[in-house]
Order: sequence, then C-alpha cells, then structure tokens
Amino acid sequence: MTSITEGVAASPSATSRSFRAGRLSGVLSRLGAHHATLALLVYAAAAVVWQHHAVAHLGGSCACLGTDPTMFMWSMVWWPHAILNGLNPFVTHLIWVPDPINLAANTSVPGPALLASPLTALAGPVVSYNVLMLIAPVTGAWFAYRLCLYLTRAPAAAILCGYLYGFSTYSFGELEGHMQLVFTFAAPAAALLTLKRLDGVISARRYFLLMTLVLIAQLSCGTEMMFTLTCMGVVALAAGWVFSSPERRQRIVALLVPLAGAYAVTAVLLAPFLYYVVTGPQVALDRGLAFPADALSFVIPTGLLRVGGNRFAAVSNAFVSGYVETGTYVGLPVIIMVAAFAIQRWRTRAANILLTILAVAVVWSLGDVLSIDGHPTISLPWNLVGHLRDLNELLPVRIGVYVVLACAVIVALWLSAPGSSRLRRWPRAALAVGFLIPNTAMFNENLHEPAFFTTGLYRHYLTRNEIVLPIPYGTAGPGVLWQASAHMYFRMASGNFYLPADYGVQPFAQEATGPLPVPPPSPAEMASALRSFVAGRHVQAIAVAADDTGGWPAVIARLNYPSVDVGGVLLYRVRTT
Repeated sequence: MTSITEGVAASPSATSRSFRAGRLSGVLSRLGAHHATLALLVYAAAAVVWQHHAVAHLGGSCACLGTDPTMFMWSMVWWPHAILNGLNPFVTHLIWVPDPINLAANTSVPGPALLASPLTALAGPVVSYNVLMLIAPVTGAWFAYRLCLYLTRAPAAAILCGYLYGFSTYSFGELEGHMQLVFTFAAPAAALLTLKRLDGVISARRYFLLMTLVLIAQLSCGTEMMFTLTCMGVVALAAGWVFSSPERRQRIVALLVPLAGAYAVTAVLLAPFLYYVVTGPQVALDRGLAFPADALSFVIPTGLLRVGGNRFAAVSNAFVSGYVETGTYVGLPVIIMVAAFAIQRWRTRAANILLTILAVAVVWSLGDVLSIDGHPTISLPWNLVGHLRDLNELLPVRIGVYVVLACAVIVALWLSAPGSSRLRRWPRAALAVGFLIPNTAMFNENLHEPAFFTTGLYRHYLTRNEIVLPIPYGTAGPGVLWQASAHMYFRMASGNFYLPADYGVQPFAQEATGPLPVPPPSPAEMASALRSFVAGRHVQAIAVAADDTGGWPAVIARLNYPSVDVGGVLLYRVRTT
C-alpha cells in the first residue's frame, strides 16, 4: 500500500468533490473530528450487540465455544502473578507437573494479560477475557477506519469499511476462542503509519517510535500474526516499489531505515521473550498444511453467519479448515465491488498495488494445494515452503485477515470515487454488511465454575502448591480456569496449551481424554491406570466437577480415597501409603 496515495485524494479540487458528493458523506464530513468518535461508538455498539450474552453475564459466560478460551483466562492471572512473585514469566511449573511449560512459544498473550491485570485483580479472569474480546474487533475496525479515511477523505466510506474489516468472518471465527489472533489492529495501523511517512505527513523519528509501539503490541499478542504481518508488509513494500514513480521509490528505500530500526528496538526490548520463543522447548504440531482456505470459502458463508450459513451448510461443511478457522469469506457484494474497482481503476498505481497485495494474500491463504469444495486439485506455491520447520505451524487460512483488509480498502476507494453514480454504490455496500451478520448463537458458552474455586473454599481443603488432578481432565477440561480462579494456589497434573509427550503416553491420560479403545477398559483397569498416574505425578488431591463426573467417582471408589462433596466439587485426598 506504499504508494496508494499517489493519485488518490491528491488535489484540493478532488478532495472537495469527494466531500460534496453524497449526502451521508457530506453530513459526516461536516462533523469534522467527531466522525472518529462516531466510528468508535458504532463499532463498540456492534461488539456489544454481537456478544450480548457475554455482556449480560461478564463473569459467568463468554462469547466463545470450546475450551481454548480457558487457557487465555489462565494467562490473565499467570502473567501478573509471575511478575509480582518474582517468577520466570516465560516458563511455568504450575501445570503439567513436573514438566516446564514454555509459555513464550505458545499462545499465552502477555500483552493483553498485563494490560488487563488491574481488571483481573478486581473482577477475575473471565471478566478480563470478555472485556478484551469485546475490545479486540473494535480496535481492528477503528484502525482500518483511520486507514481508509486517510486514503479517501470520505468518513462514511471509511466507517463502513472499518466495520467490514473489524467485524469480518475472520474476526467472528477467532472470537470463538483465539485471543492471540483476534487483535487485528496492527496491520491497518502499520499501513497507515507507512503511508503517512511516505507522504511526509510524519517525520522519520515519529514513524520509528510509533511503528515500534505497533510491533511491540503485536508481538505481545502473538508471534504468528507478527510473522504474517512482516511477510505481508514485505509484499506491500515490494508492490509499492514496483508500481511507483522513481521519486516514490526513493522514499520507499529511505523508509527502510526507520522501519528496520523499529524492528531492531522491538527485538532488543522483548529479547527475553524472543529468547524463549526461539530456544525454549517447543511442541511440534505440524498442522500448517492441514488448514488451507477452500476456493469457495470467499463466497460461501459458514455456520458463523446468519445470512446463508445454514442454506450452504452442505458446501461449507466440506471446508477442511472448519467453520471457526475459515475466515476468508467476504461475500458476493464485496467481490462485485472489488471486481468493479479492478475494471475501472486497473491502470492506476493504487489499483495495481492493492490488487497485487490481495492476490498474494488469496494465494497464500489457499495453502499448498488448491481445494475446491473440499477436494484437493493442483499444487500451489505454498507447497514449496510450507513443510519447512516453523513455517509448518502457520495456518494458511488465517491469512484471510489480510484478504479482508485489502478488500476493505478497495471498497472504501471504490465507494468514495467521484462520479454521478456514487450514491448508487451504497446499496451494494449495505448488502456487504448484511451478508456479514453473525449467528450470535455461536457466541454463547456458559462457564460453570464450582464455588469451591471461586469463593475461597479451596483454602480450607488444600495447602498451597499441592498437586491437584482436575477432572474433566486435560486440554478439554476446565482445570486451568479453576487454577486461575484460585489465584494459582495449587499446582496441577494437567493443563492446557498442549499435552506434553510424557503425559500422552500415560494410560490414564489416554483413557481420560479418549477415544476409548474397543473394547473399553474395565473399571478395575481404569482404577489401576489412575493409581499409577497419581503415584508417578505425586498427585495429592483429585477434584471432580460434581456436574460432570464422567463416571470417575465409581472408578476412584476402588482406590478407597477419602472424599468430600463441597462447593460443587468431589474432592478426594490421595492416600500416600
């Protein structure tokens, strides 16, 4: 996007025509700086409406599904707890005892956790999680609005296209429980700063300082988006250089110095974090090539959306990335507007740059093999590098966030272009928003936390740093949330983020996480496996959720452990002899 501003709102006369054309844009432009506040209020209202269940029950539910959110709720407590108690915040020994768990190499969101630490101390990790997930799409939308406003000087178009980005299918999917991916502000913020520097609006020093803040904020949310942001930034700079004038190319080259400085300072300031990212023990998930976007996913909605989500379920269910990760959908109205922009403006530098960025993002999101309706066809460029170490951890479908950003900017430019047909373009823009109405039933997960952990009862039955085995067990269980609600009072022979290899080979772990072998083990065999696990991990207490026992009380009864039913938990004291 590095020379999009060449020929876009470049002259005062073009700017005047842009402000005068269109009744809605004219009203908003007369509001002056107040349209920024209006944009923020619109996005905040949208976040509240789409996540209304969580807003109504901030401490007892979340706008999410599954168990991934609990590891971020745990992180809300861990980071301030570790820092205040002089612990190494990058490695924890509180979960998966006694294995050291490298949090820097996992999705532990230190930035958001520390930002929300006062709220966590006051109201708990569930409230902090919900508030952050409410804020995330708002910040992404607002920075996209600022970018589009800078390019178009058309407030109405900028507000709408900011919404298209911040409340895209990508955002709705990641709101299901991937906090490290839902903060999407960095890409439009970095693009805006870069354009302002190239246009001479801000100094090199200011660009360096602000870009450093953006990079630190992005890296503190997650390393995956930091990497993809860097890659797509290189694509944007390269496209800008190729399609720019000689004078603009010199500016792009000069820009590399403060930009490199921003990356260098970010690396120095976050050196301890990066050290554990690079050298710490990591788990190889080898999942990157298993999550491509389907070629139909750009136009076929998934169950996340109200318009067409159920009607096209037979098609979208074939998408190999699943409905949560398939965030590449932009909808037919947006595709029509992008096509119209390409046809009308294909000779301009702005169109060449934006369409190049969009093409690269689309191809990357498709992964190593082109999938159509779930069926693999031909090999794609990602097949050449996708198998390499670290790269195979990237999910190509998540590049959909850059597809959406490029489309949003293109739509903003198309809507704001001068011409007598300008007002006739807005019905298509309204349709684009309508096609993105989410199915709010997908954002409703009640969290049943036992009073044993939320009211301090645990202090009367456990001693500090005891090793507890929570049931339901493992990454699918609520153990990390229980531990976070208890302010890290006890350690666990369980956890989240991932299952360590030495845990995975334990017979108890295999039986507790399923699927069970055929025929399933007998209660006596399960009791024997549990006894061996408890002894090997030095477990001192077993906490079973009273409303989700899974048949384990009958198994544990064979071990003759004394028990008490208290605060929604069946607590068993492990006999040491």
